Amino acid sequence: MPDLKILSALQSPQYRRIFAGQLVSQLGDWLDFVGLLTLVAYVWKGGPAGLAAVAVSQGLVYLIVGPFTGVLADRLHPRISLVGSDLARAGLVLCYLIAPNIPVLLSIMVVKVCFSSLFGPAEMAQIRKIVPEDKLLQASSLSEFVSQATKIGGPAVGGLLVALTSVYTTFVCDSVSYVASAAILMTLRFAAVDRTERERSSMRADALAGLRFIWTRPVLLLGIGSFSAAIFLVFMFDTFVPLALRALSFHPSFLGYAYAFSGLGTGIGVVLVGQWGERVPPLRLMSVSQALVGLLVAGLGAMILARLHNPVIGLFALVVVLGFCASGLLVAFPYLLMRQTPAEMIGRVSAFADFMPTGLQLAGPVVGAAIIAVAGVGWVYAIAGLGLAGLGVVVSLLRLSGTRPGADSEPDAAEPAAEPLAEPAEPVAVLPDANALLPDANN
Repeated sequence: MPDLKILSALQSPQYRRIFAGQLVSQLGDWLDFVGLLTLVAYVWKGGPAGLAAVAVSQGLVYLIVGPFTGVLADRLHPRISLVGSDLARAGLVLCYLIAPNIPVLLSIMVVKVCFSSLFGPAEMAQIRKIVPEDKLLQASSLSEFVSQATKIGGPAVGGLLVALTSVYTTFVCDSVSYVASAAILMTLRFAAVDRTERERSSMRADALAGLRFIWTRPVLLLGIGSFSAAIFLVFMFDTFVPLALRALSFHPSFLGYAYAFSGLGTGIGVVLVGQWGERVPPLRLMSVSQALVGLLVAGLGAMILARLHNPVIGLFALVVVLGFCASGLLVAFPYLLMRQTPAEMIGRVSAFADFMPTGLQLAGPVVGAAIIAVAGVGWVYAIAGLGLAGLGVVVSLLRLSGTRPGADSEPDAAEPAAEPLAEPAEPVAVLPDANALLPDANN
């Protein structure tokens, strides 16, 4: 049996701690998500407006606050960014227990998401420092695998907790998960931070440096643009999966199963990308993933327009394949981002890299709803799918799509070097080569 290269990043004890923290806190995030939706929709009878307010508020935080917290992640000591954010979120989630109405709940949630927008870039920077470059793809694959695994298990556990106890139990469990994550991350050995240069520069200068860095890296710029366009097209149709299932004459209960099977397909794809993905340049992997997902989605749109009725087994097979094909995009983009960016700039670069996708993520459902109002749900799937496939084909034909990570962006002599680790990196054993993809949700 060949060794799983996706597990090779876990050979680093430092990375194992980050991986354990991801697993615990992301499972808690899904419990929190189920609790929030249940509280707003069923307990307080908030209806569609209340549910939309939850989703839009979270997106707006990342859109407005994200660039600032990204700069902070590069300036603060990582222990403050990581452990401090976890402890702050643990306390804020407990405040959900005493929220009297939706506006107060949303206010608390907004503050909590602000800390999440600080935590994410800081965590990525630590992964960039700790994991050897030849294991970054495996680390990115493992992170996405955790995301998909908790996406399947988290809502199930959250629903069980709500059924057996109450909605408030999910918030307590989420708070405990943040405390556990903080305890794990406290054991990390952080590098000493040289504050001399940071004290000389302003946050504005640091932010401009991040934007300049992206603009001068063609592969990174193309990757961000391609990923942003893909997110817009995906959210044009993904929001309306319940309408698509109804148009195909499936019972509403199949919605949960569809998402679960999609996560299963993505999980399988993530493992395979972690095993053999290094053979394909990340931009090429992204473009192929976009093209395959687009063709499948366009085919689903054609089925809706033709009023075809797929058997249940056919639907489940389709969503598994969709999730499988999407895995290349979900793994390759953060991998490209880490390989192209030095650790000391990851915070601001990743924040700006998320800015455009987040904005387009909010715009996608609006455009999709407008198309449905005029032409119907089938045309949303057909248009978005063909657009996604066309995007993938165009990017794959560009010369830069075949560029290996770092090939066009070797650090200039004038650029600051990455901060050293507090101790020499531990040797990583080389595993023998075997030789021989839907979406994420962050809370």
